[in-house]
Amino acid sequence: MADFAARRTHGTDAGNKFARASYIGGFVGTSNVGAGARYGIPIIGTMAHSFITSFDSELAAFRAYADAFPDSTTLLVDTYDTVEGIEAAIVVAHELESRGSRLVGIRLDSGDMDSLSRIVRHMLDAASLGYVQIVASGGMDEFSIEALVKRGAPIGAYGVGTLAGVSADAPWSDTAYKQVTYDGRPVAKFSPGKATYPGPKQVWRCFDEGDGRVAHDHLTSADADSPEPNATTLLHEVMCDGEVIGDLPSLDQVRNRARLELGRLPESVQGLAGPTSLQVRVSGELGDLARQD
Repeated sequence: MADFAARRTHGTDAGNKFARASYIGGFVGTSNVGAGARYGIPIIGTMAHSFITSFDSELAAFRAYADAFPDSTTLLVDTYDTVEGIEAAIVVAHELESRGSRLVGIRLDSGDMDSLSRIVRHMLDAASLGYVQIVASGGMDEFSIEALVKRGAPIGAYGVGTLAGVSADAPWSDTAYKQVTYDGRPVAKFSPGKATYPGPKQVWRCFDEGDGRVAHDHLTSADADSPEPNATTLLHEVMCDGEVIGDLPSLDQVRNRARLELGRLPESVQGLAGPTSLQVRVSGELGDLARQD
């Protein structure tokens, strides 16, 4: 998957931050050139419908694009008639071959992705272009992608934009900072439905001895000992008095860490349909502290 969200995110900074977050989360690159330059993320792009409509013909547009990017051309084929667009793309693919280059892919941005991708794959294979990848975009999300994968649609890559970059299904995050200590004494909020535990905390990630996957998390006070043998702390001090402590990891180090930690979660937590929640156990000491006057 590649990030195509920049034009829909709520401002330049949001677009850049989403590009970075999506790369950490497993996307292979971004169409956001600014974010690519800023963070060192691989830049992935195709072409715009407006580029094609600025030429007298679709074939002329494809040829101009291939001339400019002979080794990284992916052609958008649905501006007019998709099948005719594929036929023009095949012409350009063979022209690139004659010059020692290869067409990277064709992009579908509308219509029935399942049936169209099968038509495209058949036409490309019949033209001895089995190496050309099919890219799908246009309102894609995790559920539509999962459905296409389960049906065996011959799509090699997906461009995901609006439904990831603007959080259409969760327009806000219901979290807030709360004071937990003041002048050396623990404090808390006890409003119904919004109660907090007093004092600084530590979160321990506890692992199953058998398969090494995460079993549950355990919430304790910050100075508590490990509640279980196979546990590691999740909270670490990274700033003090407004200054960063120690060296920050590189973007690729963060990305690799995210991939590792996701792989250690139980499969039931990672499911798209009806995922379970990871159990969080609360130390008895925190409950005792909350009940003190």
